[in-house]
Amino acid sequence: MAYLYLNFVDNLESGSRNPNDLYNTSLNEQYDALKRKIGGTYSGTLQEFIAHYCPITENEYYLSLPSFDRGIRTVVNKNGKENKYINNIIIRPTKKKYVRNVLPENYELILIGDVMFGSVISVLIKGIDLIDSSIEKFGEMRVVCTAACAFSKTLLRNGTPVPEYGIRELHNSVLTNDFVDELCNELYPIPNPSEALKTFDEWQRYIDFRKYYLNKQSERCETISAVEVSDSYMISREAYRRNEEDYTPFLLDGISQFAKGEQVILSKEVTGAESFPLIRIDIDKNRKEVLRVTTGKNGKGKPKFEADLNRYTRDAMGLSATEPRYVNGNLPKEFRFYQYVLGERYLFTSIDIEPDCDAIDKKFEKNCKIAEKSIEDKYASIIAAELNRFMNAQTPTVTARYTKQFDEYVSALNNAFENKVRANSDKEVQKEFEKSVRELTAPIEREYDKASGL
Repeated sequence: MAYLYLNFVDNLESGSRNPNDLYNTSLNEQYDALKRKIGGTYSGTLQEFIAHYCPITENEYYLSLPSFDRGIRTVVNKNGKENKYINNIIIRPTKKKYVRNVLPENYELILIGDVMFGSVISVLIKGIDLIDSSIEKFGEMRVVCTAACAFSKTLLRNGTPVPEYGIRELHNSVLTNDFVDELCNELYPIPNPSEALKTFDEWQRYIDFRKYYLNKQSERCETISAVEVSDSYMISREAYRRNEEDYTPFLLDGISQFAKGEQVILSKEVTGAESFPLIRIDIDKNRKEVLRVTTGKNGKGKPKFEADLNRYTRDAMGLSATEPRYVNGNLPKEFRFYQYVLGERYLFTSIDIEPDCDAIDKKFEKNCKIAEKSIEDKYASIIAAELNRFMNAQTPTVTARYTKQFDEYVSALNNAFENKVRANSDKEVQKEFEKSVRELTAPIEREYDKASGL
């Protein structure tokens, strides 16, 4: 018995993670939308609904590949394993009589998925939809087999989760390599595939060129320093001229260029002014670098940077939070780039911005203090060394001179004292001398008087 392995479980709750897929919502969400489309006449679950069209017995299925791009792709999963697949296979189950109570007569069910090459070739279902029964079908291959549907997972002995198809062993898959090759190379949903493939190839070359072009454009993007929405006011040039002296201080951002157009842009509401919002985009550039390269020779003409900015007005312009990085001509899957056409609704102007020197001033003051301390320390050591040298040189001379002066002074004092003693000119010394003599001789005189009987 041949089986058609249909994997519903991987996209049952979260949906396809490929941003290029049309069917990228979960299968449960798609099923709810399908029930609303048929009027809500069926209340069963998705698994019960699929069981009506994919029973556990043999049934007829029609397979087709609507896409012209049928190459085998490779994706590496989070475990580093390569998975090969082919995008977009359509499976149309035959509508049996007993399912007419489930689905109206004028609808047929189709399953959209990707052919996955693994231990068994299966179909990863990513979409369920309804088509009109009266539509003529092209490029389908009829197969009779049993559908093995997986709505849950089971664990292998090594703990790896895999789809649970409800079959003991996976074998006898309808989708063999030869079958898929025949499906890719011989069946097309149009009667003249060769002409369609030729047109497809031409468009593919254009798309490849477009990717290359966008990749090169991304290298010329400009980094925006600020974006601001301004409430502005517009008056006619004639109204501005009549009150030019009063209105000039109100020019938007003080830029005189806003007064040169047919409509003058002000930042304050005045009589007769119309209010409208403006988006100001700031791009900071070094003025010297901008003026260094011009469109003309020898520094003549407009700055080339200004000319390059004009390219954003000739094609769709986009703003993004980060710089776009194309990979092989494609934007990353998570990147969103919203584009707009400016047309004539723009104005380029420039303002010279004084540099912020606070950091430089602080650094200068710090460096000055460091330099002054270094100079003071250097000269302090020089002065100390010079002073020590001078002191060492002068110490013997000064010491000898003061020693001589001291000796002469001591000698002079001694001579003066001796002279005074000889001349008794010092009355105080004489009185002290006489007093001392009397004190010394008084006991002797008393003993003498006592001994003589006086």
